[in-house]
Amino acid sequence: MCLTGFGQTNSTPAQCQQNKPDPTGLFVTNYTYAAENFRRVNGQLYNTDKSQLWETLDLEFVSQTNGITIAKKIKLTPIYKLVRHESDSLVSSGNFLGSGPGADYSPTKVLVRTDREELGEIAVRNCDAMALQTNEAFKLRATKTGTLTVDGKTLVLWDRGTVNRVPVVTRKL
Repeated sequence: MCLTGFGQTNSTPAQCQQNKPDPTGLFVTNYTYAAENFRRVNGQLYNTDKSQLWETLDLEFVSQTNGITIAKKIKLTPIYKLVRHESDSLVSSGNFLGSGPGADYSPTKVLVRTDREELGEIAVRNCDAMALQTNEAFKLRATKTGTLTVDGKTLVLWDRGTVNRVPVVTRKL
């Protein structure tokens, strides 16, 4: 493998010596990865935190074949109740620091349960690095890219994208 002005090539050392040097003196010496939220889907770079095309999905793992993850899309709805705080005698009489007129005795939200609704199966590309167990719940950000037929079922295809790989360029003086 030799370094060229345009990146690495799979040339033999003899072929590398025959290649003319890049007149700009730029060489790719290394590769690094951009932040996790910069991802590529079909060659297009996205900022997954800012793009309106990306959604956070609540999923439950079903299976994985040929780099495609099949998952159930679920909707989780938290159910809260309001708990009112009863004041004790010190608070009600104003003998407690910060308990005078206008003190905040507003109710507090307490999570009672989370309702779960299944919205059907979907296919997700590029989440093969995740080690998941059957029926394990997980969350990820993805963008809708089309449909895919798996075992005779047509599923909506989502893509998690790949992390943006950036060349590190050095200039030979």
